[in-house]
Amino acid sequence: MDSTILYKNRDDFTKVFKKAFKNINIKLNSSLLKAILSALSEKDETSDICVDSKGNSEPDPDLRDTENVSLKEDIHVYFEREVKPHVPDAWIDESKTKIGYEIPFTRHFYKYQSLRPSEEIMKEIKELEQSILEKLKKVMGGMSKFRRYERYKDSGIEWIGEIPEPWTVKRIKYISSMISKGTTPSTIGQQILDSGKIRI
Repeated sequence: MDSTILYKNRDDFTKVFKKAFKNINIKLNSSLLKAILSALSEKDETSDICVDSKGNSEPDPDLRDTENVSLKEDIHVYFEREVKPHVPDAWIDESKTKIGYEIPFTRHFYKYQSLRPSEEIMKEIKELEQSILEKLKKVMGGMSKFRRYERYKDSGIEWIGEIPEPWTVKRIKYISSMISKGTTPSTIGQQILDSGKIRI
């Protein structure tokens, strides 16, 4: 094939293309031929209109559009008035014409509910926080039956309250290591207890 020739008719290019493949004994099926033509060609408004085997103009899928026409109006009258003046070569694909009703549920049935004031939301958040703190204090208070220390100090954490003076508050990541691989040790016998490690 001569790469210097610009083909503006798809049928002419297809004939030359098929002949070139036939000369090297390669047979192309229709799907492969369509894929190759799509890859080697580009849209050009100055080229000839592509037609199907019956001679009908082929639509460009990228230019396809839809219109919502009132049920009381003839679609052809609407097409001539609203579409043709702007797109002279447009046409209607009658096979995709549908008749029906469009019901915008949101517009007809939605009832707006105003948002609660921010003060009300903040009040509810504070009440929830207080409720959680009270429950945590009950849990911590239940530990009073254990051995008492001579002196206590403030932990610095509201829901924990006071802790024995010798104690310190640290994050778990600073006093432990995480093992992400391996298998869980056997629970038979004392293997877990004697390993010197606490598994959480």
